Amino acid sequence: MVIGADGIRSTVRIGAAPRPVGLIAWRFLATGLPEEHGWTVWQGRDRTFLAVALGGGHAYCYADCTGRPPDDWRTMVDGFADPVPALAAQGRNAHTAVIEEIGPVFSGDPRTVLIGDAAHAFSPNMAQGAALAFEDALVLAELIEAGRVNDFRRRRAARVKWVRDHTRQRDRARHLPVPVRDAVLRLAGRRMITSQFRLLRAPA
Repeated sequence: MVIGADGIRSTVRIGAAPRPVGLIAWRFLATGLPEEHGWTVWQGRDRTFLAVALGGGHAYCYADCTGRPPDDWRTMVDGFADPVPALAAQGRNAHTAVIEEIGPVFSGDPRTVLIGDAAHAFSPNMAQGAALAFEDALVLAELIEAGRVNDFRRRRAARVKWVRDHTRQRDRARHLPVPVRDAVLRLAGRRMITSQFRLLRAPA
């Protein structure tokens, strides 16, 4: 048996290729975030900026947009509230990527098993990529020890499909016309987040 854990462009996977979801994203580390815990997201028209507090004023930053970005992506958040412009200014060498989706595809042929981004990769708005990969590895190890590798798809399919479907739902919601999006998030945002992560609170 071959286990493919080689990412979204897996050479083990057969017959499936990543599909762009219509987003370009930038990721980088910055300093100057006053919050010490949690994360904050700012949304404009067809653009988003996220900052996750790492402590000591440090932050992991993520920005994305639909359509064609400006030559310097940092200018697209000039009108955002502080501290976004100051954080974005530090993203000159940000990692840039087209956001793509794949799967779920749990095998390449009868002798292979795919895990992590090789099997399933989605827009990062639910932040579940690493979590799903760790779960895949733990479940597969358990099934190998029990001699039940053929149960892997059954164990993982519903959970991965849940993340894919709710990821797509969240992307659609944040790209609604701005007045509609803001009203939906204001009225139902907390309830939506609780519902979207409900299944993931249970064991894999």
